Amino acid sequence: MNWKKLEFKGSDSVDRLHRIQALCTSFDTKLDGVLIIGGVDSFHSQVCQATIKYLFLGSSGQELLGEQVIVQEHERLEDIILLICPQRVSIFYSSESDAAVKVLPVISKWRHVTEYVVHDGMEPDEQEERKVSAFKNMMMGIKTVGVPFGVDQVGTNLLDTMLPEKWPLVQSYGLEGGESTAKGFFTMNHRVVNISREMMEVMAQLDGFSAKRVVQESQPFLAHHFDAFLLKLDHAESPDARNAKSESDLGEDLLSFYEFGTMQYGARGLQAGPNRGSRVLFGSRTSSLTEKSSSRAFLANSGVKEGIPATHMVVQAEDPFTGVRFARTYFLSSGKVCKRVVDEDALIPSAVKPSLDSTSTATDTKTMIEMYALLLRGFKSGAAELIRECMDGKLASVDRCIESARAEAIHAIFQMDKTRSQLLGSNKFPTKFIDDQLRLNAEIMDAQGQQAASIAEGTELPLCAEANYVC
Repeated sequence: MNWKKLEFKGSDSVDRLHRIQALCTSFDTKLDGVLIIGGVDSFHSQVCQATIKYLFLGSSGQELLGEQVIVQEHERLEDIILLICPQRVSIFYSSESDAAVKVLPVISKWRHVTEYVVHDGMEPDEQEERKVSAFKNMMMGIKTVGVPFGVDQVGTNLLDTMLPEKWPLVQSYGLEGGESTAKGFFTMNHRVVNISREMMEVMAQLDGFSAKRVVQESQPFLAHHFDAFLLKLDHAESPDARNAKSESDLGEDLLSFYEFGTMQYGARGLQAGPNRGSRVLFGSRTSSLTEKSSSRAFLANSGVKEGIPATHMVVQAEDPFTGVRFARTYFLSSGKVCKRVVDEDALIPSAVKPSLDSTSTATDTKTMIEMYALLLRGFKSGAAELIRECMDGKLASVDRCIESARAEAIHAIFQMDKTRSQLLGSNKFPTKFIDDQLRLNAEIMDAQGQQAASIAEGTELPLCAEANYVC
């Protein structure tokens, strides 16, 4: 996949480290530090493993959900111990292993780092003794520590603070050795706060590196499946063969891609809203993007009334792993009717009679095409204004940004209408039509492709915007 060409740099990790450090001061009970223990020493704690992948391998989004396995190539990263404090970091790792290749370029960009290292020339017992000593030393002076030791089935932090005492490394805390003068169990000397849910929320935020990944990872997937859809649309043997396909038949590639990608949503605690997903909708069924593609809907029976086929269709494609989606409208007619030339001297009169419905439908289709062109112009201007306002941060809320973007979209539509279609202000469409009927919606997305409640300070701007007429 293209995203693998992206190099995860120390500067990318610095941004992520600062997000975790901010957790220390965001709790009602201030944390002196966040403790991350990798591998078997924490019984492969899901959040600890995810944090190591997040900080050193550039993993993000849905990759950090579920059971976390560090690939064999980087398995020595599981030896890492991290104590992340508001202004400093302590880390234990192996300086001569493959892990060092990943660790050193990253921590070289961090500030105020204390390193505890072992090398491959040491005996295994000596390495373990050094690890225990490093762990006890880095915990000196820490009163309240955040430890991600798990959540329950509904995603709430577990309350039993004795659970970390079962971790092998934490059990060694009571052994003699090191510079620490602490005696007794870990929880006798430090107040433990479970921060699993909060850590996952931080790692779900969209940062600069994950935003690049979203773009480069989604584009080839969506392009591949959308091309397969276009082949069915363009390379049909005949118009009759194309018309014989239902919404589900025509959108099979896009629908199966999304359905396969969401199979693990329930287990991962993810949700898919009614407007999410891939779909193909014909004619009158395009009025709502919450409709699902149907195997009973065909072009012939999806027109405005019986006997008149659909003149357009809407295609929405979504990448289930990132939430990136787009929609396109296709018109199946140009909105023009050629004049029929009748040979009055023909020996056999023509049996085909001109249809008033065809002429009326063509006129309506032409109007729809012109209105759609205005909508596209308004959407481009409105989306650009929305991004400017949200990034500028001068307006108080996203809703205010949307209001400003909608006003810009309406202005762009009127400007284009004056020079092009001149539809607005006519008998069909009074001047207030656009103001009454235009809707501009925006969703804030996180790195997992889920809708976020608000834009977190310092995050990238993950917006999914749509504009439509409500008629």
